[in-house]
Amino acid sequence: KANADTVALDLELTPALRRLGIVRDVVRQIQDTRKSSGLEVTDRIELWWRTGGSPETGEALREHQAALGEEVLAVAIHDLGAESAGSGHDPEGADGAYVDDELGLALWIKRV
Repeated sequence: KANADTVALDLELTPALRRLGIVRDVVRQIQDTRKSSGLEVTDRIELWWRTGGSPETGEALREHQAALGEEVLAVAIHDLGAESAGSGHDPEGADGAYVDDELGLALWIKRV
């Protein structure tokens, strides 16, 4: 008879894991926005973001801002505050923009 090993997995989705997942999704959206705006993956960018409706999204981005900046090569990240994500106050000269109603997030990128 073969030895049987037992493995226990903790499948609890903690708030910290949820916030990390939000940041991973935002990184993907920034990279997609970069690509659709004609920017190269190696271009340094400036990033602006605004949340509306989901305090968890803003909390996640503030908590992981340094890692987010490193991942997307952002030399500056600007938190525009918790306003309506579609308020139309785009940062001047942005190369690309993205709005995610589910996350309550609007973001803009500009090559620097």
